[in-house]
Amino acid sequence: MIVITPTTRSSGSYPSASRRARTVLCSLRDRTARGSIMADTKSRSKSVDSIRSRYSAGRTRKRLWIARALEGQGRYREALSVVQTARDANPQDLGVLEAFSALAAAVDRFDESIDALEVASRRPEAKPGAYDARLSQLHEARDRQRLKQQLEAPR
Repeated sequence: MIVITPTTRSSGSYPSASRRARTVLCSLRDRTARGSIMADTKSRSKSVDSIRSRYSAGRTRKRLWIARALEGQGRYREALSVVQTARDANPQDLGVLEAFSALAAAVDRFDESIDALEVASRRPEAKPGAYDARLSQLHEARDRQRLKQQLEAPR
């Protein structure tokens, strides 16, 4: 660190050597401050991302709880709407995908239910074959629904 002490003053200004030293000191201090700010900004960015992911996970859990409460009251369409919001925020979460699949099947939206379970089954944390039985049930239900629609369609 350079210490500047005015030795002589001519008309109220520092000598030229001191002026240069002061400029260098200010420049070094500015660079250090900028480097510190940049490092601080990067660490804050990581902290913000960490907080965001925790906040998002917390909001997703709350939405799932709300959806389960609505489902318990028989309000399946409202519950599905809440789970869709959670799925939009966290599209790869197994709990969200499973809840969405169950609620979509409850309101006879079998294609969406099947799609959600297929996405869940491809996730690395999913157990192999964990969704096979449910997927076969959903395929059968979808086929019955289509057959019923074909039989009821006017000719």
